[in-house]
Order: sequence, then C-alpha cells, then structure tokens
Amino acid sequence: MSEAIVLGANHHNTYGIIRALHAVGVKPTVICPPPVKGCCYKNSRYVGELVEIPESEVLSWLLDYGRKAESKAVVFVSSDSFSSLIDENSDRLKPYFVIPCSDESGKLTRLMDKQRMSDLAVECGLSVPPNSRVVETADLAREEETLKFPCIVKPYKSIEGDKSDIFICRDASDYRELAEKIKCPAVQIQDFIDKRLEYQLIGLSLDEGRTVVIPGVTRLIWASSESSNTGIVEIDGFDKYDDIPLDRVRSFIRATGYSGSFSVEFLRDKEGRDYFMEINFRNDGNAIVATAANVNLPAMWWEHATGGSVRKPNGKRFRKAVAIPFWSMLTVARRQGRLAELVRYLLKGDVLMDVSLADMRPFLNSVKERICNRMKR
Repeated sequence: MSEAIVLGANHHNTYGIIRALHAVGVKPTVICPPPVKGCCYKNSRYVGELVEIPESEVLSWLLDYGRKAESKAVVFVSSDSFSSLIDENSDRLKPYFVIPCSDESGKLTRLMDKQRMSDLAVECGLSVPPNSRVVETADLAREEETLKFPCIVKPYKSIEGDKSDIFICRDASDYRELAEKIKCPAVQIQDFIDKRLEYQLIGLSLDEGRTVVIPGVTRLIWASSESSNTGIVEIDGFDKYDDIPLDRVRSFIRATGYSGSFSVEFLRDKEGRDYFMEINFRNDGNAIVATAANVNLPAMWWEHATGGSVRKPNGKRFRKAVAIPFWSMLTVARRQGRLAELVRYLLKGDVLMDVSLADMRPFLNSVKERICNRMKR
C-alpha cells in the first residue's frame, strides 16, 4: 500500500491537501519546517504523522524513507521552495516516490525565473504585462528615471520571495522606500495593470501535460492584502466568463513537461485584455475551493499515482463555490471596518481554508495560542 507525503508549511495550503486526501480515506505524513506552533493542522485527526524538521534536512529524510519503503510513496507539494527541492533532485527521488516534476531535472526551477517564465508564456500565445524587465537590487536607484508609475515590483525568482514581497509602487516616493526594503538579489518590474478582474486557473497536469484538468475559473473577491491573490475566492464554470485562454494555457503546461498540481494567474484589464502573471508548480493556496466545487485535484493525483482509475471532473457535479481564509480575513475585516460584510460571506461561503468544523482540534489550539499571545502583550 502506497503512502502519501505532504511537503508543507505553516499555511492553509498544506491543510487543504490534507483535507482533500481525508475525503478519499488517505492519512498522510506531513513534513513541516519549524515552528509548527499555531499551525492550522497541528493535532489534526486527518494527519498520520507530523514531522517537524528544517527544510535543509528534508531531502535526506526523503531518501532514507524511500530506501526503506516497500512501495513508492506519493508526494504532494505546497510551497515553491519544496517544489524546487523536488525538481532539482528528481532523478534521485523518482526511484522511490511519485513526485510532481518535469520531464527534465531542474527545469521547473529554471522556469521559476520570472523572465524565462514570461518568455515561454509569450511563445505559447499568452500576453504579459508591458515593459517587463529584470533589475539587480543594487541597481534599483539608477532604474528610477526609466520607470513609468505605477508599476509592480516582485522577486525575480519565486523561490527568493513570496506574495508579501510583491509591491505596487504608485510613485517615485513608493519606489525609493521599497528599494531600501528589498532583500532578494534581483526583481522583475512590470507596468501596473489597472485590473477589472484577477483570476486563476487551478488545475492538475498528468503525464507531462498530455492531460490537463482545469475545472473552472477562480476569481479573487476580497484580497487579504493589496498584492495578494489569496483571500475570499470563488470558482465558477467557464461559461460564466468570456475568452479565457484555456487552450493556450494547456499548450504552456505541455511545453513545461510538468506533471502535478499547478495554478496559473492572470489579470484582466479594463479593456478586457488578459495578462499572464505567473505559474505555480505546486498545490495552490486557493485550491481547496475546487475541492468544495466537487473537483478533488489532490485525490486525482493520488489515484493517478497509485494506478487507480482517475475520477475526471463531472460537469453535472461541479458547482460554484466560495472559500474563505478565516483568520487572515478576520484581521483584514477588522482593519478595514468590514466585519459585517465578512459575516455575510461566512454565512454563505462553502469552505473555510484554515478551519474544518469536522476537525476542530487545530482551530481550538489556534484560539488558545492567540489568547495566550494577546495576554502576554
């Protein structure tokens, strides 16, 4: 019998995979770098074992586990750093695991380079924001005179930062302030897109992109921060949207040679033009909304990896769904004075990303730790 291993972080993304696997009777081993205090899946009854080790020790742990295992374990990934770790060591890991990877070791990590990613997207017929350029952090000050404001500044490589490291510079003053904060060695700068819509295509690629499952369009309703695509999200059918570049996205996935969970992010401007922003070669933090819509992508990866019959999405069972990250949106709603609006979403939403009413121990632990932290202030 194969085992499931989830490479995660202290984030609701990991919990979404755990809950999706629970739905098909799989209790995974979860590897999480410390600290796991306050973790949204700590003490979850859906977790077989929680392994708390530094990220630098994960490869050795996996190889030791694989050599002792009687059958190949199935790996799930929920962070860019773990995606890169698996990708760069895929040749060593494939004898022991079914892993999300490309047709060539190291290829995905190279594509985490934002410019290479954008170039491939353009080759596949997708549009990218204008005036995209890569700038060494040390040269940011010299670049100021050439910029058109507002602009977006983000880490050049996704493994060198996260969503919190993406900034919108509305003027030169914002840019100068940002230049003092940037920690990554290089950034990508793009023209700001005055968006009408922000959406994702969350899906699963099988057999190096020969089969690509994308159940619907996931749009951001209420962001947890200005630069984040996480917050309250809704997934709905393609018939509710005009001109989603689905075929071009499938071609893009095929060109990467990738097998595994993914998400592709787009902005649609006020004139209706769609701009490719990035692809994530991992389970997306919003992916649980697809599970709530009756398309369980982690379960499909498990079934494919273990030689079972993959349950393709059934159009009749698919339904519109709304997902809410409870703790982060509670903070945002308080700060923005929109608690009543959040309550309305909680009443009509379909799933909480970081809380399961059927698995309350992690939630109660979080409440206890938050109370204790507040009392210490």
